[in-house]
Order: sequence, then structure tokens, then C-alpha cells
Amino acid sequence: MSVRSSLYYRRGAGGKVAIEDMANSTGQRFFVCSVTGTDGTAYGFTPDKPFATISYAITKATASKDDVVYVMENHVETLAATITPLAGMRIIGLGRGASRPKITGLTGIAMLTLSAANVTVQNIHFLAVTGSTYIVRGTAASPILEDCTFEQVAVPVKACHFAGINAGLGAEFRRCTFLGKLDGPDYCVHFSSSAGDYWTMDDCTANYMVAGLDNGVVYSDHKQLGYVIKNCTFLGLDDSVAVITSSVGAMIDGVMINTTMHVTAISASVEDLLDDAKGLGLLGCLATDDKSKWAVPISTAQASAS
Repeated sequence: MSVRSSLYYRRGAGGKVAIEDMANSTGQRFFVCSVTGTDGTAYGFTPDKPFATISYAITKATASKDDVVYVMENHVETLAATITPLAGMRIIGLGRGASRPKITGLTGIAMLTLSAANVTVQNIHFLAVTGSTYIVRGTAASPILEDCTFEQVAVPVKACHFAGINAGLGAEFRRCTFLGKLDGPDYCVHFSSSAGDYWTMDDCTANYMVAGLDNGVVYSDHKQLGYVIKNCTFLGLDDSVAVITSSVGAMIDGVMINTTMHVTAISASVEDLLDDAKGLGLLGCLATDDKSKWAVPISTAQASAS
């Protein structure tokens, strides 16, 4: 009797044999490393001979085939143009801590442009430079960002910006870190017109303890529905935790669950966190400020006032 398995035997470039797990992806695999790589047709198919840049690897992929780009340990790349993944592609960084891939931005562009649907980006440290428009700019449905670090400088004032997603689910942030060491950042994530409902932020950290986050973790200038913020830690909030337009002022359009917040001395009180969070329901959330030093539950009265 034959044994069925998700493992697949493939003979790759140069006659090398690969056994691949089709449970992860049936698409092509590509490898990128700035340390040992070369952007050329004979490269990119094995870790021994990787491509040198992520954008070159994308040119060899096929849209909507679940192709995977593995960005190898200690990869360092300063962008010459925005990274624009194809539909259905996954870009996965390898390594931990300081060995994770690190991408540095360029003035006048977004570092990562998500203009095709169903893209996943994992485990990459994005470092903005002064004058970058955004770290991430999204205009297509269902992007997933996992285990990434988005490090802002004074400008851009918004790390991630989403707009023009007229159908499908909004963005998913999982275990991501938003980091600011300089004064200037206003928001972590900005949802503009038609940015997609049902977005989630799960187990994420916003750390602006050094210089403060001027306005809020999330900002939306139009109504948002079905969103969930859960199990997060937000530090160094100068003003609000979220500025979200509600569909109807008395309705709960989204929820924040089991999240801890720290307000800086610039804000008058913990209550100020909620002044602009219209339509946001809170479950099991704690907040503290520089005066009390103790995290206290956000009361029913405070939540209903928002």
C-alpha cells in the first residue's frame, strides 16, 4: 500500500535534489542573502547560491501561486526602490534577534508596498530613514504581517498606511513591534478611505517610551467595522490609544481585549486615552500613567464615555 505524504521530491537547479513540504506551499521557493548572494539567473534556488536582493527574487516569482521568498539570516539591504510582492506571495525572514533580516528605507518612497492581495511578510526588521513616506503602504485586501519590527524615526510620522481596499478583509498584525526612539511619530497604523474592515492587531507591542507617540497607535479618518485589538502592550502614549471614527456614535464597531497601556506625563490622565476612540469596546484592559505607576482597569464609566 502506498504511503501518502505532503513531502514532495523535486530536482532543482544544478541537479540538486530537494524534498519539500507541500503542506506549507506548493509554489516555488527562493532564497535571498546580501552576504553571499548574486542577482542572476543561476542563483536563488538554494541557500548555497541565493539572490542578493528581495526585489530581484520577486521578479522570478509567479503571482497567486503561493511562492515563498526566504530572506536568510544576517541579510542587510538598503532599498533602491519599494518592495512590491506579488499576489499570494510570502516573504519570510530567517534568524532571531540581531541576525534577523534588516531592511533600511529610502527617502521619498514607502519601504513595502502591498498592492496585491493575500501577501504575508514575516520576521523582518524594517528601519525607516528620514523622509520615507511610510514603512508599509497597503492598497490590497488581506495582508498579513507577522513577527516584524517597524522602527520609525522622526519622519515618517505614520509607520503603516492602508487605503483603497474596497473588498475583502483588512490587515492582520501578529506579534509585531512598533518602535520609536526619536520624537516625531504620530501613529503606528493609519487607515484611510476604504481601508478594509475586520482588521486585527494581536499580541503586538508599541514601544515609544523614550520620546512618546504623539497621537495614537491606530488612526482612522473613516468608519471601521469588526476590528479587534487584543493581547497588546502600548507604551509611551502622549495622547490617545486610538482615534477611530464610529459608524454610529453609540455603537461598538470593534473591541480591544486584554491590552495594557502606558500614558506619558504629557497626557493629563488615563481617561484621555479614550477621548477619540469612538465605537471602541474595551474588555479586560489596563492603563497607567507616569504619576500612579500602577496599572488600573479601565472602568465601565470610562469605557461608556468613549
